[in-house]
Amino acid sequence: MLAGAQAREAALLFSAYVGLRYLHTGALLAALQPWRALLYPGSLGVLWTIAVRLALRVLGT
Repeated sequence: MLAGAQAREAALLFSAYVGLRYLHTGALLAALQPWRALLYPGSLGVLWTIAVRLALRVLGT
């Protein structure tokens, strides 16, 4: 919100990130290695999306 993002957009991105991290942790505890390996890059993708969108808003492009 501080960088001018829409509340719905921010809530969707942060919820996706937290949800993927919870699923990753569940896969870790259940020893579901293929799923764990797929969920981790998914959460990193969401994190990079947040970082890039924030950088673009702050830099004004």
